[in-house]
Order: sequence, then C-alpha cells, then structure tokens
Amino acid sequence: MIAFIKAKIWTGAGWLLALCLILISVTIIYFLLHNKYKGTDHKKLDSIQLANLDNIFAGYPDITTTANSKGDSVKIQREKRNKLIFVFLKTEYNNQVDSTCLKDLDQLLLGLNNKDAKLYLTGKEIIVKDFFWFTGELTYLEVILWALIGVLVSLIYYVSLANVQALKQAGDADTGPFDTSEISVQVSKMFYAPVCALVLVLGYNMLNSDSKMTDITIGKGLLLFAFICGFFSGRVIKFIDRLKDLVLPISDSTSSSATTNPTNTNNTTATGTDTTETPDTNTANETAETTPITPPTQALAVIENPEQAVAVVPEPEPATTVADVTVSLQLAPAVAQSSDGPDIAEAGFNNAKVMLQPADSDEIITLTPPTADEGGSFTTKQLPFGDYTVTVEMAYKNVTTIINLSANQAITVNEATQTFEVPLSVTPVTG
Repeated sequence: MIAFIKAKIWTGAGWLLALCLILISVTIIYFLLHNKYKGTDHKKLDSIQLANLDNIFAGYPDITTTANSKGDSVKIQREKRNKLIFVFLKTEYNNQVDSTCLKDLDQLLLGLNNKDAKLYLTGKEIIVKDFFWFTGELTYLEVILWALIGVLVSLIYYVSLANVQALKQAGDADTGPFDTSEISVQVSKMFYAPVCALVLVLGYNMLNSDSKMTDITIGKGLLLFAFICGFFSGRVIKFIDRLKDLVLPISDSTSSSATTNPTNTNNTTATGTDTTETPDTNTANETAETTPITPPTQALAVIENPEQAVAVVPEPEPATTVADVTVSLQLAPAVAQSSDGPDIAEAGFNNAKVMLQPADSDEIITLTPPTADEGGSFTTKQLPFGDYTVTVEMAYKNVTTIINLSANQAITVNEATQTFEVPLSVTPVTG
C-alpha cells in the first residue's frame, strides 16, 4: 500500500488513467448528492412579469369600506388576489417555487394593499427549486466540487499532452514529457485550488452584498468561476500571492534602523582619538545616563604625564560579510509580448537552473528553486559579499517547438539581504 502512493512507480499512462478514474468518481458523487439534496436558486421578477402582476392587481382593486365591514371583505379580497398571484408564480417557474417561500408570501401579502404588495414583489427574490445549490450552506460544497472538477480536467489535459511529446527534456512542468516528480504538485492542486476558489467567492460576496455569507446570489456564474479557478489554479495562487502585498505590507522600519547604526559607529571610529566630536545619538544618550561626570580637577590629575596617555578607542563591531540573496526571474519585454509569452509566464520558472559564479573564482553556486507552485524566486543564504555573474538556463516546450531561455547578468552583493530581478530572453540559435 505504501509503495502504491510513491510517485516513482507511476507511468504517464498510469497516472492519466488514475486522474480519469478520480474525475469519474467525483462526477458520480456530485450527481448522487444533488439527487438526494435538492438545490434552490434566487429569481427576481422581470419587467414583463411585473406588468402581468399589474393586471392581477387591477382585477382585485383595494376595497374601501366602513370600519364595521372592513376586516372580512378586505381579507377575502386579498386571499383571492394572493391565490391568483401564486398560480401566476407557479406557472412562470414551472411549478418549482419553494413551498416555504409561498407560505411566507401568503402571510405577508395579506397585510399589504395592492401598491405595497407590488413594491414588495418588485424587490423580492423568489426561491425556486434547482438542481444546483445556489442558496444555503451547500453552496460552499458546490464551489469546492466545481473547482475540484476544474483541477482534474486541467491535469488530464496537460498529462495527456505530456504523454504524446517526444522523449526530450523540454523543461516545461505542464506540457513537457511526463515526469513523475510532478505528481506531488498535481496532487496538491486538488487540495488548495478548491479552498482558494471558495475564499475568492466568499470575498466577492462579502464585498458586494449585505446578505448572509451563506447566501451567495451569484447564480450560475458561480459554477463557471469555480471551474475556471480550478482549471487555472496557478494563476489563482499568483493572484493571492500578489494580494498579500496589499493586505499585509512589509514595513521597512526595521531594516532602515538596522543599517543606520553601523554607519554612525564607523564614522565615529574613523575620526581617530577624539570620539566626542560626532558621536552616535543613541550611544551618547546611554553614556550620559550610565557614566558619572568626572570633575575637571580629577581629570587633570589623571593626565599628569601626557607622554604616557593613551587614547581609548572603542572596538568596532564586526561588519556583516555574508548575505541572503534572492534572484527573481521574469520575462524580458520582447518575450513577454510574444505569442508564447503568456503561456511561459503561466507555466512558471520552477524548472529553471540559476547559478552564481564569483568574479575571482571558478566555483559555481546553484540557487535553491522555489517551493511554491510556479514561483520565480531562487534563493541562497550566507553568500559572501562580492561581485558575481548570474547565469540562468531554462527551456519551455509548446505544442510543436522548444523555446530556450537564458540570462547572464553581473551583480554586486554588498548588503545583508538583496533581491535581483533577472529578465529572461530567447537564446539565439547558433550553427
């Protein structure tokens, strides 16, 4: 059983068959659930339907009677009116109007005259029976299931393309030759894509409606949006990743204060023996609070022999000589604007090889690829300060051709944390 879940035992055809079986199973479960738990949807009366209601109200005008006879006659008149309204609604919606909704309407419309009843029905959402779950808590499950279906359809499409490619290492995680190491990424999509789709739907509903969180009134567009979120789960992750900079911005106060103090310390030390001319503000304040002031007479007594006086210079703190470096890959403008640019960006840069070579050495340092799906940031830690050359190699395969991308850029590492943006261009064909 343990060997069954290991990616290395799978073949391209075997994994494709497994994905198809999973999709069939999810589809069967989907239909069984919808057959057992009927869904409902919101419907609002259109202008033609409201005009027909005016005809009904005209046939049952409001009764003006005396106080003694008002109650019975008005009630009988409104009951007849409401009965005809309900027959009209059932006819318009193929007898699919929810019985609870009709019961609530009957009790409410009995207390309203024709004008108020028309105004109420104009804005009222009629609950009708539907195959899909568009109201209530089951709407959450509807989003999750359609997003999962979108993920499975997407994986089946890309794996089927990978199985028909020539056995060449194209480097594209989606449409290159099948690689069993991609299975873990594909399985993870089945879990995070439905959750991300649900979060986006709830966020949209919260920002655009005052109704309950479980009352999502998007309609059948909900199914299309959830499916697209599953099919293009990589772009959904990129959208959420960019959203974090807006919702959770990183403050620069810590880094700025950390780089200010060492500069002041170096300037003070470089002046030589007299360290009181340009002291660091924080250091001066601390010294004033902790060191007692020596009277002038005592100070003169200490330096009786000037030739033996030695200036006391504080030892400088050891300077930082290593850095954490991030190389962020992106497409050059010419590549991004080409016909293959959007597809390359969608596939991501996980399969790229990013290397650093010091200017004074032949050593090759390979950067760590991103762990997030379809990321573009390669990292290395504890890199000594100095000049380096960044070399990037990457291949992307579309349906018919292989596009080789590369970059070569000189950088200087002189800060504790640095990020370099490296644009990728198409490698010219030689020979």
